[in-house]
Amino acid sequence: MCVFGSPYALRDIDITPFSAVVVGYENNPDAHRAISKLLQGNGIFRGALPVEVNDKLKFGMGIRPTN
Repeated sequence: MCVFGSPYALRDIDITPFSAVVVGYENNPDAHRAISKLLQGNGIFRGALPVEVNDKLKFGMGIRPTN
């Protein structure tokens, strides 16, 4: 699932059916292009939630590549 905008948009959504959640933080053409490229395998997903959204999405959760 991909959310363009605030991570708080996920507050009341059951994310268990999804294998991954991407938060784009912005709802504009640049964010859409960037995430589209990542979903196509062009680049590396990385980042962490800057806020606690709910009991399943905690501050700091995310992807931190080892390289």
